[in-house]
Amino acid sequence: MEQHVEYIGYLAGLLSLITWLPQLQTVWIRRDHQTLDPRGAWPLSLSLISWGVYGTITHNWWLLIGCIIGLTMTLSMIYRIRTLRKQHADRNDPLSAHAGYKLTHVERRRGWSQPDW
Repeated sequence: MEQHVEYIGYLAGLLSLITWLPQLQTVWIRRDHQTLDPRGAWPLSLSLISWGVYGTITHNWWLLIGCIIGLTMTLSMIYRIRTLRKQHADRNDPLSAHAGYKLTHVERRRGWSQPDW
């Protein structure tokens, strides 16, 4: 019976990780930073760290591994949102041109040129 309980825990951890895939796709592939709010991810990060500590203390390595993967995905999303928002703000600020605006690799591939400010 105890083995079945562990399998339920493994399944729950896997499903928890899968729930982040649409958000990661939105931020990393579609480069959409306006629909997601990173402030909600900070409490989740703290929760994952707490669960990771608990997994370490109780020697539940699968819980710890799931928390590490989930924390990596969450922090990756936060980083990407902040980076995209900074790029968006720099493009909309005419004064940032004098700070050395550089095209992204996607913009260069599309044939865009440096702005003439």
